[in-house]
Amino acid sequence: MSRPQAASERVAAASWDLWQQMSAVHPPALPLSVFEDRWDKDPHAFPGGPWADGMLAAYRTQPLIKAYIHHPWSLGLGSIRAEHPIIGFRGSRAAFIREFSWVPWETDVLTVDGWWRESDGSALHAYCDPDSCPHEPPGPRVWPGSEAYLSQLPHDTILVRVHCHC
Repeated sequence: MSRPQAASERVAAASWDLWQQMSAVHPPALPLSVFEDRWDKDPHAFPGGPWADGMLAAYRTQPLIKAYIHHPWSLGLGSIRAEHPIIGFRGSRAAFIREFSWVPWETDVLTVDGWWRESDGSALHAYCDPDSCPHEPPGPRVWPGSEAYLSQLPHDTILVRVHCHC
């Protein structure tokens, strides 16, 4: 049986491997906390405040950080105020993959046929206004969690994880 989280595990593994490769050819980088401490001790060190462009630019211009965050496999830096999870991670490769892989349960999915399926079993037709949708919601095809649905998609399907709060 297909494992829907396998793609996410491959992405986390690629990110881990890239960090190891980059770490082998670049000098070690100072963690973001060093730059935060510098600003705490000298508020003029980075004009504009702790999260102004100056502090982040200084952190991101380190060769290792710069090479990593600009590589397509790094998956970006995370939020503006946080390092990528790989930076400073002290566990094993397997632990990183376990901790930072997307697990599909409790996941809402926009299906190929245009239904927004939520982990509570509800469905909303993505093309209609929720208050006037004439379409009958599909019955559950092994929901919540969506593992069965995701595992039946064609192998070349691209899954996109979006994390948002409304």
